[in-house]
Amino acid sequence: MPVKNVTPVYTKANIITGMAKLYIALKSATPTPALPAATVLVNTAWSSPWVTPGATTEGMTFHFERATDNITIEEQLPAVDIVTTSATVQVSTTLSEDTLANMTWSYGGGTITSTAPTVTAPGFDTLVLAEDNQVVSIGFEGINPLGFYRRVFLSDCLSTAAVETPYRRAAGQRIYPVTFSYTGALAAIGIVDMTSVHS
Repeated sequence: MPVKNVTPVYTKANIITGMAKLYIALKSATPTPALPAATVLVNTAWSSPWVTPGATTEGMTFHFERATDNITIEEQLPAVDIVTTSATVQVSTTLSEDTLANMTWSYGGGTITSTAPTVTAPGFDTLVLAEDNQVVSIGFEGINPLGFYRRVFLSDCLSTAAVETPYRRAAGQRIYPVTFSYTGALAAIGIVDMTSVHS
C-alpha cells in the first residue's frame, strides 16, 4: 500500500516574527558609518553617527529583487543559463514621528540649523532641503532564530520615495514614507548573525 503522507522535516525555532530597529547616518559623517562591534549586544544603541528615526506605522521592509535574462539555444527548451542583468535592494518604511530630522530623511537630505532664543525673539529650527539627494548609510537589527542579533548594513543609499504627508484633523498622524535604494555593490552588503556568546 502506498504511503499517503511524508514526514515533514523542519526546525520550528527558525520560524520567527518580530520587528527591526532602523538606523540612519549620512555617508559623509565622521566617523564613517559601520556596523557596531560584534561585542555590542542587541538592543544596545548604536553609537554616533547613527540615529534612529523612531516610530513607524507598520515596521520596515527589506526588499531584494534580481532581474535576469534567459540564455537559450535551439537544441534545448529550458534556458541553458540565467544571468543577472540588474538588482534592486531597498529598505522602506513609513516614519510616524513628525520631526524635521525625519523630513530630512524622507525628502532626500537637507540641513537643520538652530537659532537660540533672545529676549525679543523665540528660538526656532530651520530645515533647508538639499538640492541633490544626499547619500546615507542604512543599518538595522532584529533578532535571529538563536535569540541574538541579526544586523544588516547598506553603505550607499539614496532616498527615492514619493512623499505625501496628510495634514488633517483626526484621520491619522502625519507620516513620512521613506524608501532607501542601495547604490553600492552587492558584495559590500553586510548581513551578520550573532551565533554564540564569547568563550
